[in-house]
Amino acid sequence: MRVLLRAFGDLIPLLGMESVLDLPEGSSVRALFRQLSQKTGAERPGYIGSYGVDGDLVILVNGRNIRTLEKAGTVLRDNDTVTLLPPFAGG
Repeated sequence: MRVLLRAFGDLIPLLGMESVLDLPEGSSVRALFRQLSQKTGAERPGYIGSYGVDGDLVILVNGRNIRTLEKAGTVLRDNDTVTLLPPFAGG
């Protein structure tokens, strides 16, 4: 299955702004992040760059925050869009 990945902020140099990933049918968001961690050479499991997947990033699947879905166990479907938003600071 194919999933569109969109990244923002300082995740862009690691992942690109937008990419299409091929995943096994029935993959979860957690499986996607394992693949991304390996792709980016993360030294710590569960991290993409300096961001922990389980708390630092806002993760959207088709525009819905996974915290309102089934968390990282959310099963992805063909043509889903996963958006990664790092924390922002500003004033």
